[in-house]
Amino acid sequence: MRKNEKINFNEIVKRTKEAASGNHDIVLVEGVGGLLAPISSKNTMASFAKEIESHLIIVAQNRVGVINHVLLSVEAAVSRGLSVSSVILMRQEESDASVADNAELIRMHMPNITNFKGIYDFPWLGEGADNPKLISNNVLKAEKALEKISGAVF
Repeated sequence: MRKNEKINFNEIVKRTKEAASGNHDIVLVEGVGGLLAPISSKNTMASFAKEIESHLIIVAQNRVGVINHVLLSVEAAVSRGLSVSSVILMRQEESDASVADNAELIRMHMPNITNFKGIYDFPWLGEGADNPKLISNNVLKAEKALEKISGAVF
């Protein structure tokens, strides 16, 4: 939208399916903006996920409001016939009091979903986590969480 360029939804679907049918065990697609974020004039990330038969991993910041955020996302996904695989709660630099109970409260209120793998905690990696010079440090910080998540989800 910012560049006034039209997005060819069918082409994105086609290329993603081609990548998934290649020599890859996993194709991970990040839905920047959330499940209902528009990606074209008629399509959202949810319609894209439906087209590619995706198993969703809902990622949300672990703080006040995350319970509502996750449960609304799950409800929107399930109502559209999408498969929700897991939820990952991302720790923040400064935790608030809700963090201790958020995962359990989400578990208590989650609908019964076939093949749901669970709710996982992911550590705060620090400012500049996307800096290539910090990759080796961040791998060490995230190693245990990534092992747990990948073992269960993938």
